[in-house]
Amino acid sequence: MLNALEHNDTDQPWVRVTARAEPDTVVVRVADDGPGIPEKFRGEVFSPGVTADESGTIGFGLYFVKVMMEEYGGHVRFEANEPRGTVAVLTFEQATSAESDTTRSAEASDHGG
Repeated sequence: MLNALEHNDTDQPWVRVTARAEPDTVVVRVADDGPGIPEKFRGEVFSPGVTADESGTIGFGLYFVKVMMEEYGGHVRFEANEPRGTVAVLTFEQATSAESDTTRSAEASDHGG
């Protein structure tokens, strides 16, 4: 969300986050009203070292998001926001109750519980 605000060129920028549960996934959408990401660059921004400006940053953030999403069975993409801006769409797999129980047990073990 910080990227959305930092790269926004409007007088009163906004960012809207919504989440929707579907049968097998949870979809989180982060929408803004900034200048947007041109369609031809929407896939490229997830490559290591890609940066949108002359900030001197190495462009690691979106690459890291993509790697982590894929590591855990999800995916991330950008689409246009109408009438202006970009929407980051993050799709997560829903955990089954057995996975949730295993995670809770592992967390309890990690914390001495």
